[in-house]
Amino acid sequence: MSLLINLTPAEEARLSAAARRRGVAPAQFAETLLRENLPEEVDADVNDVLAKLHQWQAETGTKTSAHKSASVLFAEWAEEDANMTVAEREAENQLWSDIERGINETRAELGMRFL
Repeated sequence: MSLLINLTPAEEARLSAAARRRGVAPAQFAETLLRENLPEEVDADVNDVLAKLHQWQAETGTKTSAHKSASVLFAEWAEEDANMTVAEREAENQLWSDIERGINETRAELGMRFL
């Protein structure tokens, strides 16, 4: 894999100086830095989250949708919506209203426009 990294002039100068002190080209030094600092494996936190997800899926019978196209997902969601009771629809609408209100409260505090 090749990467293009945009550095400020000051960062470029620091990289060049450090590479020169080690007697290597800046690109080679950058590659060495990356290899030496790249994590070997996925964080334990990610593994914990994945384990909890798999446990929840097993307990609820929920399957992942990773292999479904967007059009299939939209069709499934439309069918789920069509089968909602009035009470479920009202609860769903209230949930989204609460989320939007919370977002707008934060946006107001930050001086941003509302959604």
